[in-house]
Amino acid sequence: MGRFVPISALESEQRKSLGQGLRLLESSQPSKRGNPPRLTRNKPNVLHYIRKFSKIMGCSSSTLQINKPLGSAPEDYVEGVVCQVTDLNENEPKTFDLDEKKVLLIKQNGKISALGTKCTHYGAPLASSAVGDGRLRCQWHGACFNIATGDIEDFPGLDSLPCYQVTIEDNNVKVRARKSELESNKRIKDMVLRNESDKQHIVVIGGGPSGAVCVETLRQEGFAGQITLVCAEKYLPYDRIKVTKTMDISIQKLQFRDCQFYQKHDIKVLTNTTATGVDIENKKVSLNNGCPLSYDKLYIATGAKPRKLNIPGSELKNVIVIREYDHAAYIQSQLSDQKEVAILGSSFIAMEAASYLSSKVKKVTVVIRENVPFKASLGPEIGAAFKKLFEEKGVHFAINSGMKSIVGDDCGNVKEVELNDGTMIKADLVIMGVGSTFNTGFLKDSGLQMRDDGTIEVNQYLQTNKDNVFVGGDIAYAPVWCRHNEKASIGHFGLAHYHGKIAALNMLGKQKELQAVPFFWTALYGKSVRYAGHGRFDEIIYSGNVEELEFVAYYLKGDEVVAMSSCQMDPIVSEYAERLAQGKQLYREDIKSDMMAWRQRKKYRSRFVGRSVKKNFTRARGIKSCGCRHHFGEFNIYPSPLIAYNGKYVQGTKHCEIPCSPQAAADLPGAALVCQRCQVRVGSSSSYAPGSGYFS
Repeated sequence: MGRFVPISALESEQRKSLGQGLRLLESSQPSKRGNPPRLTRNKPNVLHYIRKFSKIMGCSSSTLQINKPLGSAPEDYVEGVVCQVTDLNENEPKTFDLDEKKVLLIKQNGKISALGTKCTHYGAPLASSAVGDGRLRCQWHGACFNIATGDIEDFPGLDSLPCYQVTIEDNNVKVRARKSELESNKRIKDMVLRNESDKQHIVVIGGGPSGAVCVETLRQEGFAGQITLVCAEKYLPYDRIKVTKTMDISIQKLQFRDCQFYQKHDIKVLTNTTATGVDIENKKVSLNNGCPLSYDKLYIATGAKPRKLNIPGSELKNVIVIREYDHAAYIQSQLSDQKEVAILGSSFIAMEAASYLSSKVKKVTVVIRENVPFKASLGPEIGAAFKKLFEEKGVHFAINSGMKSIVGDDCGNVKEVELNDGTMIKADLVIMGVGSTFNTGFLKDSGLQMRDDGTIEVNQYLQTNKDNVFVGGDIAYAPVWCRHNEKASIGHFGLAHYHGKIAALNMLGKQKELQAVPFFWTALYGKSVRYAGHGRFDEIIYSGNVEELEFVAYYLKGDEVVAMSSCQMDPIVSEYAERLAQGKQLYREDIKSDMMAWRQRKKYRSRFVGRSVKKNFTRARGIKSCGCRHHFGEFNIYPSPLIAYNGKYVQGTKHCEIPCSPQAAADLPGAALVCQRCQVRVGSSSSYAPGSGYFS
């Protein structure tokens, strides 16, 4: 690998057109060895000339310089006019064609940036993302990207967005991009090379998302010393979230990076290795392989392990938990259309497993201690709606119950499950999804401040009570910024990523405080639930249709909204998460008369991206976007403005009984047109054109 040196990102023909300012950049011609020219530092007004003559807008890092290894082949670029400046509205991301590929353009505060079009996590189209102050938040899972640079700022995901050069010429928006980045739609931030003279050693214990992000961030932020990542499993860090959703996936598709990546960046990875102790005083980590590691800084993110109930028969061969790849692979190997599966628990992991297995085995029975799943986390109404969905898919429930014992045959295989009331259920496989315990037993004698539940208390920098030791992920009892920095241990996938980044910055002395906004999701039979925020609640206010799983739920503690969930209502939860990230809370008063008024539609306005909008724009003119992008058949017609509260439309104290159909518009001139899903008034019947299909 070659040494990295900066070169100008502008080609020679562009330099000539910029005149004196760009000539100041050329200190010499390329040497005989082929090294690119270096930038001079004796002219402080270089940037002035660049800005004055090029009128470049957007990603300055891409505009001014790029990094290349010495001797590498030149990149292939493509350049072209993609739109007019007048085609872009403030805070409204749009996609445009460039060389048979797509780029995303957004104008914020008058400045235009061009980025990759899809979230680097699971590929969500960012044209429908939530727009925040200087960043985009993915509507699916909450990953955030800096608008000016494309850098990933919140998670999940490891890669940043490509950021392309934008130039304005006579109202034309011209974009210049690397062909490779247009194709991949992702970018790994530049990392420094290992410097053998730097003897510092940072050890990261935990091969989950937090550890994976931490080691990459260290290299990205300039740490050239030794890095060692200790992974308990025999695999490189991988996407654990998919384990319960797609059990037939290969580990190669799940792993974040391959071996070559870690070798290239001199990150030593020890797989199938666990920490057995930490000697804080002597700065040593004991390992199960007998080879201790000395460290200068230590990051611990060992996560949790699934809990198995200690009941008679729990030691039988086909009684398993599910959290790791090997668990899912084993379950997959046992499946057939003659097998019956019993699942204990109504956790998200348990219900995701039931959703996956129901079409692959003869019968799935879920044993839960409540009458509906998700009662404590999402609320009883949402739990009842999902229970109904599962039952429609053939899943059986044993409610208000639990497992008393598991009965095996003479070969030690599961045969039956006995419930608390004595009922016997046939089962060939038993999966326990009843919570987890923290992997911190090896830290009991370390001197770290450990709570009774096994979590480690940390400050706003993820620093423990011991110098040079940081803790993150599930095991960290850390401040939650959006909850007024109240401390909590939260086992969210994206938050673990974020902790890894913050810990790396603080180990390098960059003093970055946590600004955590918890965000999680689940996917069940094609219905995705998003959830943002954190805190105990004593009331839930619903908007939309919970029974049809098209809703927004506001979770309140007193008069404060502490969290929000939604199903089929993107990007509303991401908008709420971004609001929290900007330090703005939501209160009962904000949703009392209009549940969607807080969305600041001018800033967060969503658009229907199908072709029907353009075709029918003039016929549907006058209808505002409510963010749902629905067909007219999904609107209610009312004779007067209404108040929406608790998911119901009311006119004064009497429910409106006007027929809910678009045809009613013809008979009620001037009536309010209200979206059934989000309850936003989007126009009046006078602006409805029968047959127009969609609104703009």
